[in-house]
Amino acid sequence: MKLEEFMNKYEPKKKSSVFDEYLDDINTLLNLNYSQKQIIEYLKSNSKNKSGLTEANLSIYLSKIKKENKFEKAKDKIVDENSKEIVIEDKIKPNQNEEKAKAYDEIKEHCMVLRKKYLSESEQKEVKSVISLIDFFVKKAINKDITQKLPKNDNYITPIESNEEDNSISIYTKIAKMRENNSLG
Repeated sequence: MKLEEFMNKYEPKKKSSVFDEYLDDINTLLNLNYSQKQIIEYLKSNSKNKSGLTEANLSIYLSKIKKENKFEKAKDKIVDENSKEIVIEDKIKPNQNEEKAKAYDEIKEHCMVLRKKYLSESEQKEVKSVISLIDFFVKKAINKDITQKLPKNDNYITPIESNEEDNSISIYTKIAKMRENNSLG
């Protein structure tokens, strides 16, 4: 017998569950955060046929319902007259994101200027991203021993000497420390 003939001749068995007639009640109780044990107690008190009303069977039934979307259909049947539309407000200010993006772009532009100005061609090939460039300058600053730690209440390092190159390195040292402390946007 071919598959098509078999399917035409026989229909799949649609065994109804003991829980099917109480689907709306089960859904309501679950939405109100009742446990499966409490739901079983409720069903046993209201059902004539108490065989098969166990937590294990209810758990299996609920997992099957979720797969078959019966659970969603039952939710649609229950209409709460006092329901209100949920409005989600955007707590992030749009200007704040734009400001962070603008600040990052300024840092990126400044990094590219410093990259061209202070790095050799071979170093420029190795250091391509903003973060790697910042790390490069921090390592360079530390290797030259031109930095000192400030008191504990400050969260950045500044160079001892103050010439143009050291000030540039100081900026990137501050940024690197901010990045370590996750305070950089």
